[in-house]
Amino acid sequence: LTNEEGQLQYTSLDNNLTFHITSKLLSFADMSRSIIRDIDPTDNLLTLRLRTREKEMMVVAPEDGIQVIAIQKIHSSPTIKQHTEDEYDDN
Repeated sequence: LTNEEGQLQYTSLDNNLTFHITSKLLSFADMSRSIIRDIDPTDNLLTLRLRTREKEMMVVAPEDGIQVIAIQKIHSSPTIKQHTEDEYDDN
């Protein structure tokens, strides 16, 4: 959880790891927000969700300036189907 200035207010992780992750994710979120505004100046990016093979990360940035960063490990589930590239072909 960060305040309006991006200063860390709460974390459940090690402080060094938190600062590293926070700086990278907030920088990426700022770049993404800038791209969205370049496309449509009236729009805004409020939520950014990233998924890797091992983790899922979410940055939620409501209008009041506070940002919430959530990170969770992904547990493989037999109910989630992995799609192949061929399934998205229209041909």
